[in-house]
Amino acid sequence: MDIIEAGGRIAYAPALVLHHWPSQVRNNDLRQRLIVRNAIWTFWLRLPWGLAWQQSELLLKQIPDRNLRRHVRNEALLGAAKILSKRRVLSDDTCKLFKQVWQQQHH
Repeated sequence: MDIIEAGGRIAYAPALVLHHWPSQVRNNDLRQRLIVRNAIWTFWLRLPWGLAWQQSELLLKQIPDRNLRRHVRNEALLGAAKILSKRRVLSDDTCKLFKQVWQQQHH
């Protein structure tokens, strides 16, 4: 988000295939919680409030396990004060680009 906001470009290369073999000793539940929590924090840091809440809710709804969803929400809220102190909202033009990407992903 910040790269695009600063005028940079991101190129997608659909023909490029990358493989990542995760560690055999990782805690998958913790990893999933942190990935979702950090995505929610990113929404809160950079998106206008309406869009931030919309994207946060969409992401949380994708977690089928109710307990995991509750843990993620609680962890996000516990760090909210620190996150919000660094809030810097993206421009309308940058937000429009991300909305287009998200709409394409959901169709």
